[in-house]
Amino acid sequence: MLDQLGYKKDVQDREFSDMAEVVIMEDDAHFADLVGQSLTEAGHSVTIAPSGEAALEIVMNRRIDLVIVDILIMVDGALSPDGGLLFLTRLRQQSPSRPFKTPRDIPAIAMSGAVNNYWTKDLLNTAQSFGATEILAKPFPPAHLLELVARLTADQGPPVRPSAR
Repeated sequence: MLDQLGYKKDVQDREFSDMAEVVIMEDDAHFADLVGQSLTEAGHSVTIAPSGEAALEIVMNRRIDLVIVDILIMVDGALSPDGGLLFLTRLRQQSPSRPFKTPRDIPAIAMSGAVNNYWTKDLLNTAQSFGATEILAKPFPPAHLLELVARLTADQGPPVRPSAR
């Protein structure tokens, strides 16, 4: 199913529930589907974006409770500059001009499978300095991801609405 912006959405929109609205920014469609399926089965609504630009567009136009971003994004076999670090930078620099949670306040989980290489071993720590709330080295157990998602979205409650003045 596609949402209004044309991105893959795994469950239908609901009026209000305890589920979190999650954006997964991942270039590997199979891996994104596996992560999305785990989250959907846990009751969350998932939208998958293939790039930082696409993920930021979603975040700026919808109420999002959590983002999960791949640090390194490959496009046509080459490393793209539109990966997780740029996305986190852009996310944290957004102005709070929305009637719901601002991008600066949205929790972010950064993930990468490139952590066992000498040149990329510090990527996850770098992601935290760019604004990631939590980090995950791929592969990771689905239960660990679900635990992080539950913890990061537990106290969010309903969307904040602007007060009438």
